[in-house]
Amino acid sequence: MSRITVSIHGKRSIKAKRTDSEVLAHVCANLQSEAFIKSVTASARKSARLTDDDAEGETLRSELKRLDAKISRLSDVLSETTAAETLINKIEEFANQRDTLNN
Repeated sequence: MSRITVSIHGKRSIKAKRTDSEVLAHVCANLQSEAFIKSVTASARKSARLTDDDAEGETLRSELKRLDAKISRLSDVLSETTAAETLINKIEEFANQRDTLNN
């Protein structure tokens, strides 16, 4: 097994695999946290309150569905990549967009 290291600001080296594992564990914990689940539940409930005959509501539901799909796909890829930080940033960006639409 080769040892891949990442230099952090030129100060020290750490094992990239260990870092990826720690980041993934942190993201998974956040995705399973009570706060995240409450947020997703609130978002789903708010989306469910929109009426089907509301054109603006349909657009909003469509955009929320698109953002949820992107978050889901990125979360699935997270465990298979070495660029975890980039994916986490994108997930947070999409989650912020979703939160903005919900408010």
